[in-house]
Amino acid sequence: MKGISMKLKPFSIAALAFASWAAIATGASAQQMTLTKDSLPQITTTGTARATDKPDQATIYLGIRVEKPTAKEAADEASKASKSFLSDLRGQGVTDADIKTQQSQVAPIFDQERAPNGNMIRKQRGFMAMQSFSVRVRDVAKAGDVARRALQNGANIFNGVNFELANPKARRIALGAEAAKVARTEAEAYANAMGLKLGRIMMMQPADGGPHYAAAPAAMRMKADAGGAEETPIPLEPGEVETEAAMSVTWELVAN
Repeated sequence: MKGISMKLKPFSIAALAFASWAAIATGASAQQMTLTKDSLPQITTTGTARATDKPDQATIYLGIRVEKPTAKEAADEASKASKSFLSDLRGQGVTDADIKTQQSQVAPIFDQERAPNGNMIRKQRGFMAMQSFSVRVRDVAKAGDVARRALQNGANIFNGVNFELANPKARRIALGAEAAKVARTEAEAYANAMGLKLGRIMMMQPADGGPHYAAAPAAMRMKADAGGAEETPIPLEPGEVETEAAMSVTWELVAN
């Protein structure tokens, strides 16, 4: 009997130690769960704010495309025409900071011809050179005149226009604050209906990736013949641009 007692004693102590450790671990786990924010009564609402404004700047897209027998002739002709209309733009007050090259290339061009055996073959016709630019016009009312004069002074491509706000970030920030107020008003209404009130803010972030700015759509892309440009500005209607911000906020709910 004494031998059996000696074998059981260390087992009982080990079991007791394991049980005590498990109880402590379980208590710690329960306490941790109690302290996590997800276990608190909460409410999440999303507020949205929108505004429409008249754009105060325009970006127009202009360029030149020429075809010549050799690459050098095409490049020289395109460069000459580009320098001409860009010089006129600067004469109208457009700064270098508002002119940006979008594309510049020289490439062979081919025609499709049918060979005597009936197969279609490519035959080089010459070379094409193209240069395109974005031009920011800070006076929206002058955008049509700027485009027309560029076409008169060497450009033969007009690829549309975007109407924008010069400082969209400031508009977005202001609307983000309004959206947060809308979210709070809605959350307070729901909390009051349940006899509760809002406590701490647990989370606050822009909804759907943050506020966004919707620019006025660009005009339909078109090619223009410089020789046919008239003295009247190209009719460009700026319309309005819409700015929108959404804010999602989560509050802790507490008793009144």
